[in-house]
Amino acid sequence: MKKFEYKDLDVTLYYEKMSNGLEVYVIPDHNVKSNYAFFSTKYGNRINEFIPINEKEFKRYPAGIAHFLEHKVFEQKDGVEPFKFYSAHGAYCNAFTNQNMTSYYFEGMDYFKENLEFLLDFVQNIYLTSDNVEKEKGIIIEEAKMGLDNLNRLMYEKSNDLVYVNDPRKYKVIGEIDEIKSITKEQLLECYNTFYHPSNMNLIVSGNVDYKEVFEIVRNNQNKKNYENISFPKVKQVEEPSTMNKKEIITKGNTKIPYLGHVIKIDLRNLSYDDFYKHMTIKAILYMLFSASTGFSSKLREKEIITGGVSYLCNFSNEFAIINIKTKTNKIEEFFEEVESRIKTLKLNREDFERFKKVEISYYIRISSDSYDMASWLREDLYYEGKPSLDEFVKLKEFTYEEFVEIAKVISFKENGRVIIKAKK
Repeated sequence: MKKFEYKDLDVTLYYEKMSNGLEVYVIPDHNVKSNYAFFSTKYGNRINEFIPINEKEFKRYPAGIAHFLEHKVFEQKDGVEPFKFYSAHGAYCNAFTNQNMTSYYFEGMDYFKENLEFLLDFVQNIYLTSDNVEKEKGIIIEEAKMGLDNLNRLMYEKSNDLVYVNDPRKYKVIGEIDEIKSITKEQLLECYNTFYHPSNMNLIVSGNVDYKEVFEIVRNNQNKKNYENISFPKVKQVEEPSTMNKKEIITKGNTKIPYLGHVIKIDLRNLSYDDFYKHMTIKAILYMLFSASTGFSSKLREKEIITGGVSYLCNFSNEFAIINIKTKTNKIEEFFEEVESRIKTLKLNREDFERFKKVEISYYIRISSDSYDMASWLREDLYYEGKPSLDEFVKLKEFTYEEFVEIAKVISFKENGRVIIKAKK
C-alpha cells in the first residue's frame, strides 16, 4: 500500500495493486456522508481494431461495440438486476462509455461493503446469449434515434467528424444503426475478455470510507476469482494528421435558430513542454478570448449578431486539443468572422493571466472538497497520465506569466473548421 499526501488540497490518496493487476485508489473524506466507487476499464470507442486474447491477427470491430458491451454487463444470469439491487440498498448506480473508457459506478451512504462487492461482481461476470444480444439491439437503436434530437450530442459528433481524419474518435460512441445491428455475441465476448481483465482496470473509491476496509474488501473479493496473467492487448495504431478532416459540416437538428460551432484542432505532439502547461496555456488563451469577463458576448449582442451568449469547450487528449466556440444565431457568417477576428487580434497581458490563474485555483479548491469530483478527476488522470497527478494544483500556482507567453507563442489556432446545425423543415 502507498500513501500520497497533497497538503495544499488537504487530500490524502491511498493506493494498492492487487495480485491480479487491478489498481485500487481510495480518497477518504470523513466530512461527508456519502461514498462513491468507480470501476473502470481502459476501453472506449476509440479502440476498434486490436488483437483479441489468445489470437494472433488484428480484428476490426463495429463502432459502438464498447457502448453495447456496457449495456450487456448490467444483465446478470441469476436475475439480480444492478439497478434494483442498488435501489434496495439506498444507492444510485449507472455507467458511461466515452471515447477512452467505460466506467461503472455507485453512490450511497449505507451498505457500503455490500454495494462495493456487488459492483465488483456484476462487472466481472457477464451473461451473453444470442437472444439477449438481439433484444438489446432494439433498445440501443431507440437510444441512438433519441440522440438525434439531442442538440449538444449532435454538435459533439459532428465536431469529431469535422476534426478527425483517421482516428476512431471520429465515430459515434453509440455507433450507427447498421453497425449496432451487426454486433454479435461472439464479438462482445472477445471485447469483454480482452479489455475487462483486472490488469486493464482500476477502482476508485472516495467519500466517507476507511481505506483499510476498502483494500480488504477488494482483496478478498478478487482472491476468489481466477484470472490468467496477460499483457495489455495490442491495439492498432493510426496516424492522425494535424489537419482537419473537413472544413465545414452543415446538417439539421432540433433547433429553431442555427447552432454554430467554430472548431479548432491544435496538434500538441511536437510542443516540447509538459502536458499540464500546454493545457493550461490553451485554457488561459480561451479565457482571455471568450470568457464572460472579456465582453466578447456583450459586443456581439450590441452588434445584434447574437441574442444569447457564446460558450467554449476544450477537450484534451495526449495528441490534440479540440476547441469548439459555440452560439445560436441566424447571422452565421457574421459570427464566424467575429470569432476569427477576435483570435487574430488577441493581445496577451499579465493581468488577464493572473485573473485566469485565480479562477483555476478556485476551481481546484472547489473540486478538492467534493468527493465525487475528486474521483472523477483521478479517473481522467489514470487514463491520460497513467498515474495520479493531483499535484497539478501546485504546478498551477508556480506557473508564471513568462512561461505562459513562451508556450502561447508556438500554439497555432489556424487549423479550424465549422459546424452549422440548421432547423429541420
